Amino acid sequence: MTDYQFHPEAETEHLDTVAYYESQQRGLGSLYLSEFEDVMEQVCSILPDWHRIFINQ
Repeated sequence: MTDYQFHPEAETEHLDTVAYYESQQRGLGSLYLSEFEDVMEQVCSILPDWHRIFINQ
C-alpha cells in the first residue's frame, strides 16, 4: 500500500464516490477503488524524484 493521507473532506468525498459507483453496478466501486490506488501508487513513487529534480536544483 502506498503511503498517502486524505484531507478529511476529500476522504469523505472519495468514499462517497466509491459508494456511488458501487450503487450503479455491483463491483464498479471496487474497480474504481483499485484503479485509484494504482494511480496513487504511481504518483507517490515519482514524488521523491520530483522533489529532487525541482526543489533541490
